Amino acid sequence: MHIDRMSKLLALASSSNDQEALAALRSLKRLLATNEMDFVDLANRLRGGGREEELEHDLEVTRRQLRQARGALRSAQAGSQSDQTACELRQQVRKLTAENRALKGELDLQTEELQEWRIAHSAMDTTLRQSSQERLQLRCKLRQKQVEMDRVLGEVRGMINLTSKLRSFVESKATMA
Repeated sequence: MHIDRMSKLLALASSSNDQEALAALRSLKRLLATNEMDFVDLANRLRGGGREEELEHDLEVTRRQLRQARGALRSAQAGSQSDQTACELRQQVRKLTAENRALKGELDLQTEELQEWRIAHSAMDTTLRQSSQERLQLRCKLRQKQVEMDRVLGEVRGMINLTSKLRSFVESKATMA
């Protein structure tokens, strides 16, 4: 996954320039598609997508089955059942133990990936907030410049008006002389 690139594209998506923001979102959509994802998948990943809970449930079920199999194995050994039954129970215990380890490993990997996604989400959220704040600051500066420009324009118009009156006065004096 290209988390840094995704973060930059999300920051660009907050641009006040609609074309730039749209281009950033389209680029992000293409980037997600290269990873066989879309925006819904991204949102699910950022929320954890429920996969962690599913793995924890599977792990708990496997543990329960393992405890039951071990209990049955002990009962079989204590009750002097046939060697074949004890052997089958041992195989079942080994199989469930291996499945338990595999699920635990997958859960650990999913937990690490979820943590990475949460960190990336936090970084993207921070970048987005900063971009929004910068955009607001720029809008304030633009408004201040517009007010200043309107003031200067008013002064220039006043000077033009005064110059016009002065020219008329000079011309009228020149005509009298």
